[in-house]
Amino acid sequence: MESEKNKKKKQKINITNAFGGMEVMKEIVIKLPEFKDVVPKEFKLHMLRAYKEFLIAFKSIIEKRIEKIEKLEKELQEEKSIKKIEVQ
Repeated sequence: MESEKNKKKKQKINITNAFGGMEVMKEIVIKLPEFKDVVPKEFKLHMLRAYKEFLIAFKSIIEKRIEKIEKLEKELQEEKSIKKIEVQ
């Protein structure tokens, strides 16, 4: 039984014979390289590094937001404590 991948690669063409009205099936197989086979190694490496840099930048944004939230939490906790003021 043929796999789905092979079925997609094959294209069938119907040709009608002018003399007998018979249909003759011709099969054409087109093999295309995959994207990973066409792209040079240097490009793949460049894209991986660029993606890594993007993730690191995004991570730093998240870390700054977390620090800001922690600072706000600390300020709120300090506000709750009652401050005693000595009057002379």
